[in-house]
Amino acid sequence: DEPTNHLDVNAIVWLQRYLKERYAGDAVLFVTHDREFADAVCTDIILFANQKLQYFNNTTLGDWEQTQQDMEIKVKQQVETLEKKKAALADQIKACQAAAGKGSESAGRKAASLAKKLGRTGLEKTQDGKKFNAQKHGVRQGAANNNDGGWKNGKMTAAALVNPDRTVAGFGFQVQGSAGGGGMQIELRSPRVRYPGASEDALVCGEIGLSGQERVAIVGPNGAGKSTLIKVIVGEIEPTAGEVRLPSRPRVAYLPQISADELKQDERTPVRKLSDAKAGQNDGSIRQFLGRFGVCGASAVRPLSQLSGGQRVRVAMAIEALKDPQILVLDEPTNHLDVNAIVWLQRYLKERYAGDAVLFVTHDREFADAVCTDIILFANQKLQYFNNTTLGDWEQTQQDMEIKVKQQVETLEKKKAALADQIKACQAAAGKGSESAGRKAASLAKKLGRTGLEKTQDGKKFNAQKHGVRQGAANNNDGGWKNGKMTAAALVNPDRTVAGFGFQVQGSAGGGGMQIELRSPRVRYPGASEDALVCGEIGLSGQERVAIVGPNGAGKSTLIKVIVGEIEPTAGEVRLPSRPRVAYLPQISADELKQDERTPVRKLSDAKAGQNDGSIRQFLGRFGVCGASAVRPLSQLSGGQRVRVAMAIEALKDPQILVLDEPTNHL
Repeated sequence: DEPTNHLDVNAIVWLQRYLKERYAGDAVLFVTHDREFADAVCTDIILFANQKLQYFNNTTLGDWEQTQQDMEIKVKQQVETLEKKKAALADQIKACQAAAGKGSESAGRKAASLAKKLGRTGLEKTQDGKKFNAQKHGVRQGAANNNDGGWKNGKMTAAALVNPDRTVAGFGFQVQGSAGGGGMQIELRSPRVRYPGASEDALVCGEIGLSGQERVAIVGPNGAGKSTLIKVIVGEIEPTAGEVRLPSRPRVAYLPQISADELKQDERTPVRKLSDAKAGQNDGSIRQFLGRFGVCGASAVRPLSQLSGGQRVRVAMAIEALKDPQILVLDEPTNHLDVNAIVWLQRYLKERYAGDAVLFVTHDREFADAVCTDIILFANQKLQYFNNTTLGDWEQTQQDMEIKVKQQVETLEKKKAALADQIKACQAAAGKGSESAGRKAASLAKKLGRTGLEKTQDGKKFNAQKHGVRQGAANNNDGGWKNGKMTAAALVNPDRTVAGFGFQVQGSAGGGGMQIELRSPRVRYPGASEDALVCGEIGLSGQERVAIVGPNGAGKSTLIKVIVGEIEPTAGEVRLPSRPRVAYLPQISADELKQDERTPVRKLSDAKAGQNDGSIRQFLGRFGVCGASAVRPLSQLSGGQRVRVAMAIEALKDPQILVLDEPTNHL
């Protein structure tokens, strides 16, 4: 259930490759709002739309969308032809009625006949492209005699064959006033954070100045300190050293990672929640305000505990929007939002938001690249600031720089090898009694120690007085003492390995794989007036990777919970083989573990007896939880690190079926 929530960018890429190429279990069912992830992984789709559920097998999301677009184009062309045909018939009827009004009986009969024909006139072909057959298909689609458009002015009408443009519920932040001039100034003055009892800093930040109208993406791997920096900026955490300077009393809207999960415990309705957040509003104005965030109709008066994660994120944004913010601070804002809402949000932040600054943490590469103007990058315990650049531009610059450095390093290694050969030759001659060769060997050894790159990292020619010891020179000793000699650190980092997800399957159902049957399950929560889930007959067989997609609140997570047995259907049933091994990752897995003071090692030891700490740490390492992270309390880990621990716990089951609700959240 949304497995990409909280996971960093590289982890999402690894997970989608793993599920597509290496996972050997029987089936994977996952809820996701990550379009790229869904398209890369799924083989089949369950689509929720307009209170209906449809199943498309052997198709990707991209293929399905293209098919739908092609079908819409064909239907539009057929509708245009149909409308012209109806207009021509209507003109003939008017002409006959005019003639009948002057006394022509035959014209009156013809007008009546044409009116009947007009009522029957519809599309020539069915939706699947077959020629229409009255006996087989009944009344033609698009014909008024269908009366699927309802009675109007005493006449039957046809429903619209082409849906009007689908409006996507957006995010109506409005800004009453900004700081003016150059905008809001934010100064990071080397803040550091170390949690009580910790042996190292959770955040180390240098001097950074942010001015208004910037959209700053804060990116980096899980556990680097991104959310900690956000909390320091909004004043939720006091830095251990250094400070953050903001103008006096700025209006800041802050959306934390856990906003949806905090609201899950709230039994108030969205209308009541906003009424309590800001006094003096009537229910009508509140509902209108909520509607700007896509919370409308029954959703606005349903308890928050019964809404989906995406709907609760929208309510959280609406609450923050009441502040008329000058600064938006968003920690993984795309978590839980449906695909169309994510697209709307990135367009809104890029084109319409008129506040002073936007700072956001995200692991959604596409979202970051579309929105950001500046980047704060966390890597290797360092924080770097790149202004006036997108994520794509920065990555290209880094790749170009790595290529240049590799070329310089190759030249340097050849130069060092030549000097080493000369030193060996001189030492050999000195060993035979040549004093001058001994002196030359010593001189060359000193030269070898000083030999490094010809240029600095920013491309300038090296200057000893200005830059000191050359980069790549052994005299730097940044590689440490080895065999009694100073050494240079590697100039080119080894390939970065991305911590993955080591699910291993001991055995599957064999043959055609695991069979899952959905037999028209329905779910209605106690006290509700309508079903939260309506599902038809669907059969899923092994080796399929099924993406479950649809708008927030459609019932995707409810379907997942019915399949894994967490919710009993009100009607119908789900049939699984006897005692299947199912790994289930719910949306809130990271947040449930936040309350746990045990370490990941202790958590896995309690989950499955008979393991020693060494084997547990090795197992956790397969999920990227290693080093200090494995023995730090879960409450102190980042959301992405807790998602990894949750996956490791589920992997202990050697699952035949993976059921993931938004697995990319937090990664």
